[in-house]
Amino acid sequence: MTYFSTRKRRIKTAESNSHKDLLMKQWRRQRKHNKLQSRKVAIKSATSLSTKEKEKLNEESGSDTEERRMFVIDPLPCLSDEAKSHFQSRDRKSSRRTERGAEMMTKRKEGMPSQREAPEDCPEWALCQES
Repeated sequence: MTYFSTRKRRIKTAESNSHKDLLMKQWRRQRKHNKLQSRKVAIKSATSLSTKEKEKLNEESGSDTEERRMFVIDPLPCLSDEAKSHFQSRDRKSSRRTERGAEMMTKRKEGMPSQREAPEDCPEWALCQES
């Protein structure tokens, strides 16, 4: 799915006749959003509920938010310093993007070292020279 409304995307949707499907999906999402907003307003204005009950009903689950989603990257212990520096430079270059582009990227954090062995077809310069 493309996040930007580009000319290429418009041509592609026109060719595949999927414009009506996209409009239906947008309509459904907007309808769900409107229902949620009206429910929140109804809870706020309800006089029969205590403040604790209102807070409980207004709680949002964290599963829907993108902010809490994060990739855990397991570093490969067999990578050479040259390969690591190459990956780090790519990461730095990818982090220099527009604010909108950065919002779409999923955050990453480094986890435990991977237990996988080195791939057989990996170039020699990318592997650590074990002695």
